[in-house]
Amino acid sequence: MNKDELIGAEGTYKKRTGVNRFKVPMQSIYKGDKFVDAKSDLLSTIPRTKEEHEELDNLNNNFSARLDELRKGKDLPGEKEKTNEDKDEINKNKKRVVTT
Repeated sequence: MNKDELIGAEGTYKKRTGVNRFKVPMQSIYKGDKFVDAKSDLLSTIPRTKEEHEELDNLNNNFSARLDELRKGKDLPGEKEKTNEDKDEINKNKKRVVTT
């Protein structure tokens, strides 16, 4: 068996790669159920008990609460920098104009 062969309900089928330069399987002309579908999501096939479901729900709820706390913390205004208005910073490179 070649790695380019697909196993279907009617046997094996070799994908066409003549025109398709990216080697992606081309759409077949036959519209029926030619290929047997496999489960794509492995996590959905794992059986879980009621306790495991409750534990996962609690983790999800706690995670949502933590995200809400983080979002609220970002909404608060930050500390303002203290400015010293008494001190006047003068650029030493500038010359003063003297009027008489």
